[in-house]
Amino acid sequence: MKKDKYAAVKAFLEASKALESTTMTMQDIYEATMSRCPKKTAYIYFDESGKPRKKTYDDFQNRVFTTASKLSRLLSGVPHGAIVGLKLKNSPSWGVFFWAILMTGHQPLLLDAKLAKFNTDNLLKQAQAACLITNEEEEFAVPHYRSNEVYNQASDYAFSPDWANHVIFCSSGTTGDAKMMVFSGKNLCAQIEACRSIPENTLDLMYPSEIRILAMLPFHHIFGFVAVFLWYSFFGKAIVYPSSMSTSDLLYAAKKGKVTHLYSVPLFWDGVAQTLTRQIASLSGTKADLFARLIAYNNHKISKKEAGIASRKFILKAFQKKVLGSSLRYGISGGGFLSPKTAAVINGLGYPLYNGFGMTEIGVTSVEMSPRVEQRLRSSIGKPFYGVEYKIGEQGKTIDESGQVSGQLYVRSPIIHE
Repeated sequence: MKKDKYAAVKAFLEASKALESTTMTMQDIYEATMSRCPKKTAYIYFDESGKPRKKTYDDFQNRVFTTASKLSRLLSGVPHGAIVGLKLKNSPSWGVFFWAILMTGHQPLLLDAKLAKFNTDNLLKQAQAACLITNEEEEFAVPHYRSNEVYNQASDYAFSPDWANHVIFCSSGTTGDAKMMVFSGKNLCAQIEACRSIPENTLDLMYPSEIRILAMLPFHHIFGFVAVFLWYSFFGKAIVYPSSMSTSDLLYAAKKGKVTHLYSVPLFWDGVAQTLTRQIASLSGTKADLFARLIAYNNHKISKKEAGIASRKFILKAFQKKVLGSSLRYGISGGGFLSPKTAAVINGLGYPLYNGFGMTEIGVTSVEMSPRVEQRLRSSIGKPFYGVEYKIGEQGKTIDESGQVSGQLYVRSPIIHE
């Protein structure tokens, strides 16, 4: 049975090899994304009453093309290859505008939706951007268009896609010269192909059956863009968009949207663990003891006999119901140090939480994938993905008494920005 599952996952992820027979451009990524599963759910959002609404990849593709035809009217005087800032919060519209900008022949500059006007202007000027897509009303250093302004344009029925092939990530731009990283279609094809090593280590990260991933990490950031938007849309999975980034809306989306995958930064996971720990501290001695045994049992610290009733699934689900629900199958923490205490609480609650690594300059390059909870609790970043190599440089390299090696990490990979 496990062999059959392995074969299915491996075959599913090997689909990324098809990119090698293309010119490996952003257009190739887009066309593969939209054609693979046209009738599957591309994204889920929540209406004003909190009811989940679904749109398919067919719907998504139609919105992109229509938006691109409208955007091309507004940008008719902008030269091909010019840079267009994208400053929107995570939403279905973010993905629509991302692809529409590329389809009209312009390079998207991904900006933090929360970035102050002064910092935004600083980045736009340094990038020599031609214009900005944003929902903010204030004036910026370049012409800007709100999403509704684009949607209200008449469609250009003569529009024909003329693709650009680069995506630009940048530092915060708070002071001085901003650092900008330009990724080509070839770089991002390599990032997608990095998934090919996954089934050798886990069958739970990416697989053929339904996956719903929460769009919590901002898409202007390399972690959110790659690990949520790029990977999971390419493989035909559903992205769940919370109504806002408030704690209540995130938890609502996770439960109501039946989220299976949730990736975030350590601060989020720390908050979940600390809130839960405080709640448990206020419980009666019996319930607090039950929780302690549940955590210990799921972290393989005590036997099933020692755990007693705490080893039962209905007890686990009762606690999970108060946190992120019982559908969560895979969690990743990245972008900083994951504390052992947080890792123990989250994993102990039955949510497999893994530690990952990446940088804006190099993309997402590894994540711990061992199914063994003992390995997850070490907060290891795992082995490098397919096509990625790690090496500890000799200069400044040290080895302690336990054999642990410390030093400067060198990364070689076709993902690294141009």
